[in-house]
Amino acid sequence: MHEPTRSAPATAPTVRRPPRRPSLRQRLWRQRWLRYCVAALFFRVIPHGRLLGLRVAGAGTDTIEAVLPYRPELIGNPWSGAVHGGAVTTMIDQTSGAAASLSSAPPSVVATLDLRVDYLRPARPGAALRAVAQAYRVTERIVFVRCLVHDGDPAQPLAIGMSTFMRNGPLPNPFARLLRPGRKRRP
Repeated sequence: MHEPTRSAPATAPTVRRPPRRPSLRQRLWRQRWLRYCVAALFFRVIPHGRLLGLRVAGAGTDTIEAVLPYRPELIGNPWSGAVHGGAVTTMIDQTSGAAASLSSAPPSVVATLDLRVDYLRPARPGAALRAVAQAYRVTERIVFVRCLVHDGDPAQPLAIGMSTFMRNGPLPNPFARLLRPGRKRRP
């Protein structure tokens, strides 16, 4: 038996809508100077990074660049003068964490889920280390970051880090306590 043929349902004409314009908040967080300032603050408030002397050297739309100046206290091998691997790992973790945190608008609090570091060669004695971290994939809860550390020539890295971070909501607003209703103001 044959079923009766049905006519195709009428479809509504497709309406092309213009692409959504990014919100003011999203456009603001794309500004490099603001990303640089937030990353610098991030580096300043983490005690072990401050103790090592880590500082932000630059911020792009999805990258953070950091510098670890050479200091005798950071030497891991007294015969070669190479920087200790723990200082390199800390640099990778902190730079990658900053890139993960700044991968959303507004920045989010992140926690390291996984960190893998491949050491390719020792650092040259006396050379400052530079790390460039890039958040290459961002999901609702997880951020994937790669980081390259070199001592002057990015084509010859001394370590490469791959890490994942869990996003735990937006960074707390430092001014929130000042804006609470009913707060008594000082005269």
